[in-house]
Amino acid sequence: MLPVHGVQAGEVRGDRSLVVDPGKVVRQLHGSRLSQSSRRPSSNHSAISPFSIPSSTNPARLMVGNGWGFRLRMEPLVDLEVKCGYLDRMMGARSKRLILYGNPASQPSKAVYWACLSKGLPFTLHADLAELRGPELPKLNPKRQIPVLIDGEFVLYEMPAMLLYLADKYGWADLCPTDPETRARINQYLHFHHSTTRLATFKLMAPHVTIAFGGPGTDGLDIILRESIRTTMDGPDPLGEGRKTLELVAGLIEKGYFSNGSTYVCGTDGPSIADLACYEELAQLTWANLFEFSAYPKITRWLEAMRAVPAHDAVHHYNVVLGDIRSEPNTMARFTTAIEEGLEALDAHDEVVLVRV
Repeated sequence: MLPVHGVQAGEVRGDRSLVVDPGKVVRQLHGSRLSQSSRRPSSNHSAISPFSIPSSTNPARLMVGNGWGFRLRMEPLVDLEVKCGYLDRMMGARSKRLILYGNPASQPSKAVYWACLSKGLPFTLHADLAELRGPELPKLNPKRQIPVLIDGEFVLYEMPAMLLYLADKYGWADLCPTDPETRARINQYLHFHHSTTRLATFKLMAPHVTIAFGGPGTDGLDIILRESIRTTMDGPDPLGEGRKTLELVAGLIEKGYFSNGSTYVCGTDGPSIADLACYEELAQLTWANLFEFSAYPKITRWLEAMRAVPAHDAVHHYNVVLGDIRSEPNTMARFTTAIEEGLEALDAHDEVVLVRV
């Protein structure tokens, strides 16, 4: 078996050719190195017919099954036949690799790709800041916000909708149980999340992040969020005002959720998509040294339990690198370094194909 970037390794056949399962990206091939090119995605994401790469080809450009261009630098060892097409995915469905537009600095984005990584679902991640600020994103989401999910011809935005869609499509009953009462509690929290949790954390966190680039811009933010940040920044005590709001919201979560003694937000046996969404907002405040949850024992216990969810450390490496932005104000250099190192941590996972412009 040769090392292949994907769910499983490729298989060497008896005739010494290598069969690569569709949707996988060869990272290293018996001394060969594969690096992603800057080529834009093909407009045709359909399966590509089999083709061979002569041993003398160096370098060779090939198109892998998801429509992206790669350069293959290889030692002249063997002739290869690479078959590209659709992956046999979960639940017997044949589908293309998911495409996500997102970034480690975006809490909703992290909730979505954390779900994918924890379930071993491969995806292509567009995270380059230049691309996210370019002309393509508004075509996918008129609000010019991330995350955005592309599944074949289907485009979806808004984090809760994306998590529900993925859970339903791939049968993630542990992350989103199907019984009506539990599903209703999860939906209840997700509605509460955007109108309450996220607004509160934005009021506390965003001024300390956006100070690196002169405050909130006019693109990519809801007007309510933007005005909330500006109001907080213009006040006499931005940190104090933000903390008052967060104390209120943390109290609501502490009292209104974690039912029946459950460790998790919606009373489930394990983490649900509601936990992923909530954790992204609350946990960031601890790394940033902006809020202490010791007065909330249920939340404190839950924060500790969530660190055991698969891929936690890679998803939140950005937050670790950004660190304390209360004692030492954020800068653009620090912000971009945290993003880059956060992307490197994600790129180390076999499920992730990272797109660079």
